[in-house]
Amino acid sequence: MNNLDNYNPFIHDAATNLSEEIISELYIDIEDSEMIESQRNVFVTGYRGSGKSMLLRHNTFSMRYSRNQNLDFIGIYVSCMTPFFSQKEHLLVDDNFQKKIVDEHMLVLVMSINLIKSIKKDFLSSDEESKIIQELKYYFDIDSSSLDDFYRFLNRELFNTQKETNISPETFYKNAYTFSSLIFPIIEALSSIDKLLNTRFSFLIDDGQLLSDFQKRSLNSWISFRDTRKINFKVAITSTKEYAFYTDTNSVILDNHDFVVVDLEKNFFGKETNYFEFAKKIIERRLQKFGFKNHKAEEFFPEDVNFEKRIDEIKENFIKGTYPELKDQTEEYRKTKASKYTRAIYFRERLEKPRSNNPTTAYTGFNTLVNISTGVIRNLLIPCSTMYEYEKNKSKLDKVEYIHSKTQYEAIIKESQKKWESLKYLSVQIEGCDEETSLKIEKFLKNFGNQLKSILLDPSSTEKQVLTFTIEKLDDYHNKNNIKQILLIAEKAGLLYSRIGPGRNSNRTTWYTPNRILWTELGLDPVGQNGRINIRPEDFEHMTENEIDYTRSQKGLFDEL
Repeated sequence: MNNLDNYNPFIHDAATNLSEEIISELYIDIEDSEMIESQRNVFVTGYRGSGKSMLLRHNTFSMRYSRNQNLDFIGIYVSCMTPFFSQKEHLLVDDNFQKKIVDEHMLVLVMSINLIKSIKKDFLSSDEESKIIQELKYYFDIDSSSLDDFYRFLNRELFNTQKETNISPETFYKNAYTFSSLIFPIIEALSSIDKLLNTRFSFLIDDGQLLSDFQKRSLNSWISFRDTRKINFKVAITSTKEYAFYTDTNSVILDNHDFVVVDLEKNFFGKETNYFEFAKKIIERRLQKFGFKNHKAEEFFPEDVNFEKRIDEIKENFIKGTYPELKDQTEEYRKTKASKYTRAIYFRERLEKPRSNNPTTAYTGFNTLVNISTGVIRNLLIPCSTMYEYEKNKSKLDKVEYIHSKTQYEAIIKESQKKWESLKYLSVQIEGCDEETSLKIEKFLKNFGNQLKSILLDPSSTEKQVLTFTIEKLDDYHNKNNIKQILLIAEKAGLLYSRIGPGRNSNRTTWYTPNRILWTELGLDPVGQNGRINIRPEDFEHMTENEIDYTRSQKGLFDEL
């Protein structure tokens, strides 16, 4: 990658826009990557920017064949983040059955086009291609002499579909293709040659949540067949909340029965998280591949020495009993709690000072960067990219040796301000969000941040690392649907991340973690994930509709857990 030596190493463009060369160089295996190569049907879940597209594209036929020329597995990448899947031709049809037929027809055409496009002709002899074409002629009324001709035929069919559904939507469905009448014959034709006889074909469907309801039902129905020896599906979705698992017959496909789930977020929130190590591998791979001599993550993004020094001083004084936190406890007990309270005291002191006197090195170090990413790789790369540009402009060098602490701080604050500013535009950026909902999300996040401040400023508070909340008994609340809609839109906007965790009385409940980059603009500590608080549904609504003065006592509004 010498031709990229002068580029920003922290490219955070969507994987769909990256070349195969860059993906090959920068890709890092995840823990469950072998599931993509298996014959199982798989749903890959993860927020936007978590690496789903990179994972799927790395397993496409062209990339796998260039690595090992293995024909056991052919991955066909199908992106739903295209103008085609935003078209609404099916809405022109009144009858739901006909809508379903039209939608499946258009989906299988796109899948077939990508299948033929994926087949690299350089591994086929002319005799093999001729045999495949002869098989295709048997199934289809085509005048083709090559796979290129058949590719054009499929594209023409797609073009005609869009044209004819606009002209005569009621009659078009009679000539529609289905999975069994289009995909099966093509794969049978490809499998007619010896080298593809035992090949498995895997459709790598990216952003599956963008499929229409009818297309989701069709896809789920294909998955429910469960015969994956020849054809299987790997479907990337943002979350199970944005994808319905119903089939055409209104049955439901089941996890660990019809498919397995690969969750790209689990490592960030788990008790034995290895997200830090995964993030470190990604950064160090990029620094190395882009030709940096210093490619150690902690050295390229060092923690400020003054911050380290002050933290050590606070720890020593805390153990001595200088601070009101646990002042009445024994010195031995304070030693066991020092790691929990030291950073909290630092940020409490920082909040108590006038903002103009605050140290400009509070947010530095690779560990801070990992935490503000909230478990999403793109959230890690964006501030890294900003820092790199700042540092390069300051130094006037083609390559920088490391990112100075002041530069790190400036970039993190800038990204935090941009994230708060983005709240003003949710109604035009997120489908289903109006200005009222956008304002409610902004009020809630500000109120939640202010309540975190009140916890941090209160020496008697026993839980200092609160960055997560739950809303238990939400399903029993009369206005639950409005609250769930607010939460869902916040998640779609990358302002909120959720997972399932333990609740009260051994129940399971949803844990919500706001994007941690938000808290740096408010002067909060984004590091740590131990504490959570429960918000009653009625109080959540109150927080979305009112501006709460965090300096006043809010006893009863939150339950620390």
